[in-house]
Amino acid sequence: MLGMFRRRISGFLIDPKFQIGFLSKFLILGIVNYGVLFLCLSRAHKHMIDYGVESGLTPNSAYYTFIENQWTAVTNIFWIGGIFLVLSIMFAGLILSHRIAGPLYRLKKHMDAVSTGSITNDVKFRKKDYFPEVADGFNGVMKRIRENPM
Repeated sequence: MLGMFRRRISGFLIDPKFQIGFLSKFLILGIVNYGVLFLCLSRAHKHMIDYGVESGLTPNSAYYTFIENQWTAVTNIFWIGGIFLVLSIMFAGLILSHRIAGPLYRLKKHMDAVSTGSITNDVKFRKKDYFPEVADGFNGVMKRIRENPM
């Protein structure tokens, strides 16, 4: 089962090792930030309960019922938002990782082809890929080599 999952993932990712590491860092960052937010909300909830105690309200006061109902509503919304956050972080991370790994993969494949003499044209990246200056630099080197062979 795990092997089938890995094949499916590796077919979708350009550089699985890099991209899975990249996505896991995005995920950890999102979870840590969301955890800090949850701790802040928990602190605010505790503060409201403490305020009721300091005010001398009885434990069966409508204030405490209201606070608990609000806490339930907020935590439900919080978890739904958390699921959306994780999915959006993973989607954005996947797109970004493709725009980083794709050009590097293409450049490596192009350099391999140039080293065997099977290709002499310029390397091209996709329109939205990162690091277009790397392709420009490589193409400049290749132009100079073509113009001044040893």
